[in-house]
Amino acid sequence: MKTTSILLALSTILFGSAFAAEIEQPGTPVQQPINSDVQMAFPYVSLGLGPAPIPLPIFGAGYRFQQGHHGFDTSVNVATVYFATAVKASALYHYYFKPNSASQFYTGVGPAIGVGFEIDRHRCGVGGVAEFVFGKQYINDTGDIRFFQADIDFPLVFGNRGKVHVVAVPLVVLKYGIGF
Repeated sequence: MKTTSILLALSTILFGSAFAAEIEQPGTPVQQPINSDVQMAFPYVSLGLGPAPIPLPIFGAGYRFQQGHHGFDTSVNVATVYFATAVKASALYHYYFKPNSASQFYTGVGPAIGVGFEIDRHRCGVGGVAEFVFGKQYINDTGDIRFFQADIDFPLVFGNRGKVHVVAVPLVVLKYGIGF
């Protein structure tokens, strides 16, 4: 009898708290449910600064696809100063922690290839990049898709006898993207 009473009391409390969570309280924000069925695809443009600590402007364009927790992002980014230009093409896998079209955090990883041009010395260099990203994607008040993202790149240097070396200091770029 005592066990039954305790189980009945616990189930009443749990049921009541679950029911109360369903009712919208005045003045409290409404929590968006996790929706693993989120599916979206969109092209975007981005503006960034980096690599830190050098605040070079970086312009980019890309395309993103998401289905539930998983996504894919391809992009091309260009950074330029008076005497040099760098172009980087990326193909990244994204993982969305709690899929929700209104607001969600993600992380990503993938390869990229970069090409650098020095105009005054007439030189060109090509290199690989292991890229990691962390970001937040959301829909603003007007219904447009936006995101903030940190790109962390580990350039790969191809040495003698085919050995590949990872540069010890990562390059960090912060960007803001606008989907359309």
